[in-house]
Amino acid sequence: MSVATAADLAAAVDRLLLERGELDFFELLLRLKLIDASGGWLAAPDAAADTLDAAHAYASQQGLRAASGAMFLPLPARCRVVMSKSPRSQFDLLRDNQGLYAETQLRDALLDRRFDAARELLARVDDANARGEFTQLIDAATARCEDNDAERIANRLAPLARRRLGDNAAAYLRGLWSALAERRAGLRFDPQRPQDHASHAWLQAGEAARAVDVIAMEPGWHEDAPLLARMAQASAGCGRSGDARLAWMRLCWLHPHAAEQAFDESRADPSLLEHWSDFQSDEAAYETDTFPAWTLIVDPGQRFSVPAEQAPQTPAGELYRAVLALIASGGESNARRRVHALRPALLKHYLGYAANR
Repeated sequence: MSVATAADLAAAVDRLLLERGELDFFELLLRLKLIDASGGWLAAPDAAADTLDAAHAYASQQGLRAASGAMFLPLPARCRVVMSKSPRSQFDLLRDNQGLYAETQLRDALLDRRFDAARELLARVDDANARGEFTQLIDAATARCEDNDAERIANRLAPLARRRLGDNAAAYLRGLWSALAERRAGLRFDPQRPQDHASHAWLQAGEAARAVDVIAMEPGWHEDAPLLARMAQASAGCGRSGDARLAWMRLCWLHPHAAEQAFDESRADPSLLEHWSDFQSDEAAYETDTFPAWTLIVDPGQRFSVPAEQAPQTPAGELYRAVLALIASGGESNARRRVHALRPALLKHYLGYAANR
């Protein structure tokens, strides 16, 4: 189904306002037969997105407002937005300060994606510096600025957004990162420019599942340090804890220095970071590629996410398989001797942990 005609859309919005006094996007899409009651698509998601944009514009003209930044949300969340009459702003009592009032209106217009209205309000902002910064934010969110890249968003636009939009900056920035990720679709990963890959933008946008999908499309991603680190973060972000653990362990085996940097930047989940801190404090001073085997001892459930066949054909991989066999045997003597032959300190770690459980 295509987007409803302007007349049909206006009629549907008006009916909802008459019945409920507010515009519930989900109910609107239901009535237009773009989704079903469970939220499943009955039409292309793009048709729903276009319908919501048009409904938002129409309702805004009637004085309805959504929560700040709502129109920057991913489409499934945007479908749950409700627009209603805004409570009277405290600035209604301070209209003598027209510049400050205009800046507040401009901020609301920008977060609601009413860019034409935002541009009209620029002339009423007294502070020249604020005017210039708001202009950059408007340009960046519209077709006037197609050259946004990861560096510009992170280093230039993010500080501006935090300064001018406050707590709502995150919603605005998600929109920029999502738009960048869409433009990067199909661009192959370049190790010399890892930030140009769509996976980076999707992660910054909070779209972990989209990041997983684009990383998985890259041949050899499971051997590459930046993509392994991103896959670990993205998998954790969408609830795939087992896949995340496997990616982290592969990073430790194949790219120990990159793993150290990622852990030091606190990019892993809290439980793994706690293991990493304890690992670093161990008096045995292990190499980073020993971390998977060390962690297996304190977190035996890891064997389900990182089975023996995933360990590389390296000394660290052999040690991991030996520890797996030790745990599976319940501490059988031959398995102990095997671990001791490979790394005596790790057997001591196992025995100490087993004794204290």
